[in-house]
Amino acid sequence: MIALITSFKAAGQNFQSRLSNVSLYHKGQALAAIRTKLSSGLVDEAVMLSTVFLMIIDNVFAEYEAYRAHLDGLRRMAKAIPTTVEMHYAGVLRTFVSWAESNALLLFEESVASQSATTGLCVFDHPARPSSKTVAKMSAALPPGFRFISNQLSTQLLSVLGKTVKWTSCIDQRLVDQSDTDEAFLAGFDPRSNNAEAMRLASSKAILERSISKALFLCHANILNWSCRCAVYKSTVLDLAETLRSDMLEKAGYEELSIWLVLVTANAARRGRLERVQSELLQKLVASRDCQWGSIREVLSKFLLHSKLEKEWKQCWEMAKVTEDLRR
Repeated sequence: MIALITSFKAAGQNFQSRLSNVSLYHKGQALAAIRTKLSSGLVDEAVMLSTVFLMIIDNVFAEYEAYRAHLDGLRRMAKAIPTTVEMHYAGVLRTFVSWAESNALLLFEESVASQSATTGLCVFDHPARPSSKTVAKMSAALPPGFRFISNQLSTQLLSVLGKTVKWTSCIDQRLVDQSDTDEAFLAGFDPRSNNAEAMRLASSKAILERSISKALFLCHANILNWSCRCAVYKSTVLDLAETLRSDMLEKAGYEELSIWLVLVTANAARRGRLERVQSELLQKLVASRDCQWGSIREVLSKFLLHSKLEKEWKQCWEMAKVTEDLRR
């Protein structure tokens, strides 16, 4: 914990600094303690959480090889620990381990996907495909933009989308009154676990599914103010930006979805200090559409819209619009 706290403190608010000597010292101490415990043959929740905390540091400072090595160790621990222990502390351990595995799928994709299938570590156990009636009910709960393309999405993604839409509406400050149903949903909902599922789906070979999953990861991160300095965050922004530059989705007929994806990605790039990516995406969008924010907002509302993100997206759009007007 000391290594984790001092690492974030060393990085500073904008995460420009590197690990300090104090952070490195405590990270080394933590590694030594983990090795000692494992050498004694003891695997418990403390040693697993310690490993996850080290992986958070690896993620923040883009220490890819260290992350991969710690992931391998975590997988071995998961095979040795009883399943009941994973669910201690209201399932927090399992949630963190899910996060670690899912991060790896975004960072390393195919090179870890095949391994995860054999270890059983946080591979999500999906039930058999639900009935068409259940799928129709899941689709009906989505905003119109996602509902329109729901027959092209997996049931897993429909589930993640449904939960994310429900969660964002429940926590949106514009909607002050919460029903008993909303409160019950929030009490049992873990955004980290839901986000981990979106990250797992982001390794899909289908470009539509992959793009939406990565956008959901960025929405989770921005709404909850997660670190924008993490390696996974930056690589996700860059990957999604590359897809949008190619116009593959727009050419395939997903024009409105592309607008939503551009605003999600451009704002995420702004938060991650990837100004060039932000500028490229927005300039292209503004140049292709001679319209005001109201028209863009109408499109965004067909997908996923949260008041906090809407405010940031509007600022991004208006700044790009001013820049474009000055060029003319």
